[in-house]
Amino acid sequence: MTTRKRGATGPAERAIQTIHSRTLVTIRNAADLLGVTDRWVRQLCTDGRVTKEGPGVVPIGEVIAAYTENLKTESKKTSKSEAAAEVQRARAEEIRLRVAIRQGELIPMTEIEPVFSDILGSLRSRLAGVPAACTRDLNLRETIEARLEEALDEARADFERRADELAP
Repeated sequence: MTTRKRGATGPAERAIQTIHSRTLVTIRNAADLLGVTDRWVRQLCTDGRVTKEGPGVVPIGEVIAAYTENLKTESKKTSKSEAAAEVQRARAEEIRLRVAIRQGELIPMTEIEPVFSDILGSLRSRLAGVPAACTRDLNLRETIEARLEEALDEARADFERRADELAP
């Protein structure tokens, strides 16, 4: 981005000065040219940003300069208001989450993971004794143990996958 000394004029400013010194248009023509209302151009005159040169006649250069200045100001306001709206949305979401936690609708994952881990560990321990309680046949017992181990491993993998899906 180039910087310019105060008071220095660039090509746009020089062009507007040239147009300003030469061209007068009706308020209606100025409004039509810029896509604004006649009332908007009249308000520029009332605010002193544009000089009326006669009844309903204004220098187009002043109108263009005021219009571009207005665009710059509106752009700054818009970006500030968008940032403020984003902050407000984030705060509202944070409040909504805090309320949901307080009402017991949400539980932090850091509290859930140890509970599930304890439950699954306890289940694994209890299921480890099932093959021995069901049969004395060692081959059948090994088959049952292997199938239980596979099922528990699949359940653990599902749990980890779903926990990862829920993680932010």
